[in-house]
Amino acid sequence: MKQYLIAAGLAGLLISSSGKALAPPDNYAIPPSLIGSAQECEPLDVVFLIDTTLSMRDYSLKRTEALVRSASEISDRYPTTRYAVAAINEFAYNFRGPSLSGFSILSPFSSNPGDAIKTTRTIFLYDGGDEPEPYYHGLEQVAAMPWRSGARRVVVLFADAYDHQEGHVRSALAKNPYTLITVTTLSLQSYWGRLSDTALSFDSSDDSLRDELEALVDPRCKDDSKRKICML
Repeated sequence: MKQYLIAAGLAGLLISSSGKALAPPDNYAIPPSLIGSAQECEPLDVVFLIDTTLSMRDYSLKRTEALVRSASEISDRYPTTRYAVAAINEFAYNFRGPSLSGFSILSPFSSNPGDAIKTTRTIFLYDGGDEPEPYYHGLEQVAAMPWRSGARRVVVLFADAYDHQEGHVRSALAKNPYTLITVTTLSLQSYWGRLSDTALSFDSSDDSLRDELEALVDPRCKDDSKRKICML
């Protein structure tokens, strides 16, 4: 029968329920959900919602990649954190061709930060038409993603334009219980600052987003004990 055991002691041995010392297997996973439940912490679920219009090419997209990579480093200390990547545009593409939804999930929730990093490096940009973008639609759609029950919900919006309807953004945020951090251009930082809990710019330092997210993490989720939970 499979059992979850806690590695303890300076020798790094596993102790079974019968008191017998067991050597840890060569490869074992630490189920993030199990760590979270063991420490009774409120885990963090983060969605990176990225504008995929052509105006995001070059500098803005490079800064998005750098900020996501840096932000993902909090998993080193808070392994219960999960990340997902979604896209917002005037149109969305799937294997059948364009659709009118404008929203698509590029990478589902995962406790492996490498998934989010890899996804941001391979984002496909395409023409979104007029300059204002339907960000409100993306902010509505992310609410339906499979967030964990009891998790702290955070949406990080990467946007370089205004929304079609500011009122729609306010309505989406009022209906959905998540914290919104927006990364935008310097010229739009004041605009998004009125709508978001926090507004950063693409010119912010690499660790700025990481610091904002880490301030939202439940301290009880921090893995200071170096305990490893494995399944035999």
